Amino acid sequence: MRWAWVLLFLGCVPPEGVRTTFPPEPLGSFEVPGGFSGRGAIAAGEFGEVYIVDTDRNRLVRLDPEGRLLSEAGGFGEEPGRFRGPSDVEVWGLEVLVADEENMRIQRFDRSLNFLGSYDTGGRRPLALAVSDDGVFFVEGGKGKVWQVTRESVLPFGTGSLGGPVDISAWEGRVWISDAGRDEVVVMDVSGVRLDSWKLEGPLGMGARDGICWVADGRKVWALHYETGPLGSLGGPLEDPIDVAVGRGEVYVLEKTGKVWVFGGR
Repeated sequence: MRWAWVLLFLGCVPPEGVRTTFPPEPLGSFEVPGGFSGRGAIAAGEFGEVYIVDTDRNRLVRLDPEGRLLSEAGGFGEEPGRFRGPSDVEVWGLEVLVADEENMRIQRFDRSLNFLGSYDTGGRRPLALAVSDDGVFFVEGGKGKVWQVTRESVLPFGTGSLGGPVDISAWEGRVWISDAGRDEVVVMDVSGVRLDSWKLEGPLGMGARDGICWVADGRKVWALHYETGPLGSLGGPLEDPIDVAVGRGEVYVLEKTGKVWVFGGR
């Protein structure tokens, strides 16, 4: 398992079958080029690039692993490729998806940020989104509901009620939901059946990969394993972490100030 090293860092005993091969450490940090408004999200691509949306500036940027600007898109407006309050970003394969909340759509770009198209959300405001082999999921802003986008329609997702979901992540048959209204993190299967939940005060942005969901709470970033539950937290240099992205070998943490911390193993 790629994230086995986190157990060493957190001082936890690894689940059976998990190999611990190297100790983790902060690898460095960088600032979002051009500044950051304090609201937005981060995603990691398969080729080492990092994507960040700035909600108040209606901006999407693509950065290299060291934080240098490669390309950007957006600007205020309703036209394709423009935004009104982009609230989340995800990467799936060679596509970058953005939750364009006030325009009530999910926009699609290629990895160089050329516009490809959009998904209709049925007149709903997508506050947060997740994408996996099992489809596209989004949290409806202000409604406390989660929806799944299919080729034919937009369908309600999940059993039971949520108090106030603010983010969502999906990986290998599991959908994780950050429910700030109930101070908990919920994990469901792709049919929407609740599998488990854990209490966490003020959960914010999250990112899941290889069985572990990383959740920011404005103070630390917590690691939850789908079988064993809480593993511990990443604290250290972090201040006001608001979102997390997981790449192929690193964990990226976006702070409210626009600083991005990179954790991994040398």
